[in-house]
Amino acid sequence: MKIFIKINLILINILFFIGMGIAYLSSFINPAEYWFPSLMSIGSHFLIIGNIFFIIFWVLKKNRLFILSLLILLTGSLWSLPKHFQFNKETATQKKGITLCSYNVRSFKGNNGKSVKEWDRMMVKYYLKERNADIVCFQEINHDLIENFNPFVGDSTAYHTSDKDELITISRYPVIKEDKCFFENSNMIILSDLKTGNDTIRVFNCHLQSYNLSSSYVNSLNTFSIKNQIENIRRIYRFFPKFRHYVKQRALQADLLKEKINSSPYPVIVCGDFNGTPDSYTYKTVKGKMQDAFMESGRGTGCSYIRPFFSFRIDYIFHDDFFKAYDFSADNKDFSDHKPIWCKLVKNDFK
Repeated sequence: MKIFIKINLILINILFFIGMGIAYLSSFINPAEYWFPSLMSIGSHFLIIGNIFFIIFWVLKKNRLFILSLLILLTGSLWSLPKHFQFNKETATQKKGITLCSYNVRSFKGNNGKSVKEWDRMMVKYYLKERNADIVCFQEINHDLIENFNPFVGDSTAYHTSDKDELITISRYPVIKEDKCFFENSNMIILSDLKTGNDTIRVFNCHLQSYNLSSSYVNSLNTFSIKNQIENIRRIYRFFPKFRHYVKQRALQADLLKEKINSSPYPVIVCGDFNGTPDSYTYKTVKGKMQDAFMESGRGTGCSYIRPFFSFRIDYIFHDDFFKAYDFSADNKDFSDHKPIWCKLVKNDFK
C-alpha cells in the first residue's frame, strides 16, 4: 500500500513538474497555433504551490525527489516568479506625477454580478475621490451609470468613452485626440491622447477577450462537493472548444494592440483587463519592452481577479521608459469581482 501511494505521489509530482514547464513556455507560444500551453498558464499559481508542497514533502521524507520541483522553480525564478510575486520596499515619492487607476467595475453589479447597486456606484465614486486619481480607466461600465460621476476633487473632467457600454477613460487632463478599436463581442480598446502640462501621452484602456464564464459557473467551481466536482469536470471538458476559441481571439487582439502601441508618437501607458496571466502570450506580447508597474513597485501577488480558489493577476498597468512607477497596489475592495489597481507614474529625469 505504501509503495502504491509513493508511486502515485511521484506521478503527481511529475505532472506538476511538466505542467510548470509548459506554463513557463506558454508565453512564447502563440495560442492561435497551439492553444494547450495557455491552459497551463492559467494554473501557474496552483502549479507553483504544488511544486513547493512537493519540495517540502520530499525534504521531510529525506528523499532526493525534492530536486525535481526545486529545479523547475529555480528555472522559473529567472523570468516567471518575479511576475507573480514581488517584495519591493515602500516606494512612496513626493515627486509630482500621474496617479492612475484601472478598474473593471462589472457595471457596478458588485461581487455577485446579480444587479446594479447604486450604493456600490456611489462608494466607488467616493473611494476614487479619496485616492485622488488623475486618470481612471474603467472596464465593463454602463455609460448611463456615470452621469454626474466626477471622481476628481475640484477639477474639470474629460471623458473619453466607447460607443458601447464597455470602456471609459476619465481624466483630469484634456483629451486632445481619441480612437477606438472594436473586437468580437464587447471587447475593445480605446486610445486617449492627453495633454499633461508640456507633454502629450497616449493612454490605452483595454478589455481583451474574456472566457465568458457566468457567476454561477465560477461559484460552482468553488465548492468541494464531490457530486458537484464530477459535474464540474464534465462542464470543463465541454468548455475546452470555447476556451480554444477565446485564447486564439485574445492572441489576435494582443497582436493588434501591440501594433498600435508601437505606432504611437507619444509616451505610452497601457492598462486594463487583459484576461491573461503573467505567463500568457497576451502578457508577453503586449508588454514587450515596457515596464510592468507591479514588478517595479508592487508587493505580494498583485492578484486582481479574486475568487476563493481562483485568484489571478489579469489586470495590468504597463508604461514605457518615459515614466517610472511608484506605489503599485491592488486594493481590497469588493465593489466588483476585480480589484482596482493603482500606481503613480513619475516622469523620468532624463526626459
